[in-house]
Amino acid sequence: MRTILYVSPPARLGGGEISLLTLVAGLPRDRYRPVIVTYEDGELVERLRAMGVDVEVLRRGPALIPRLARLIRRQEAGLVHVNLFDLRAALAARWAGVPLIGHLRVIFPFRWPDRLFVRLCDRTIAVSDAVRDHFCRDAPDLRARFRTAYNARPSSEPSPGSTPGRASTSSSGPRAAFTTTGPVCDSSSQAAPEMPRRRSRTNGRSAV
Repeated sequence: MRTILYVSPPARLGGGEISLLTLVAGLPRDRYRPVIVTYEDGELVERLRAMGVDVEVLRRGPALIPRLARLIRRQEAGLVHVNLFDLRAALAARWAGVPLIGHLRVIFPFRWPDRLFVRLCDRTIAVSDAVRDHFCRDAPDLRARFRTAYNARPSSEPSPGSTPGRASTSSSGPRAAFTTTGPVCDSSSQAAPEMPRRRSRTNGRSAV
């Protein structure tokens, strides 16, 4: 069983946090053990614990990076997935020597810490091509580090042709199914765990 350590700096419930809940709920627990790290208490922590997921709350402070690096090692994480751009988490993962995935969910005014974060990641997931293209407009050399994976959310009614119980997303735009079946961090020296298969339809701030 492989441990995936997710870092979600805020614990309030927004779109990114709801997407994280959906992702964690879809992990096959016989293959993956999710551990979530937040920097504060909040509804996200309560919901995750209600799901039986291990949650660690690390308070912000000058020693956050080394404390997070020690936690990554202690949990024997095989992969760190940062749910928002958080440079502290990226530095901690690199300190711990663990493959790192970032997640770009929104368009905002990008700065140099955001570009450094992407450079530290083995791969960065963008929720749409438009989000990726906006980021890479001022940093075209980073384009190859991105992979697009549309957000998924639970659906009370299955879409036509979908499998009941699977997560899905919807929008008024074109439909585009995707699956993620292999390592995302193929550029790292340590193999990332195979990610579970998921199908969806398209849907289309940084903490530093």
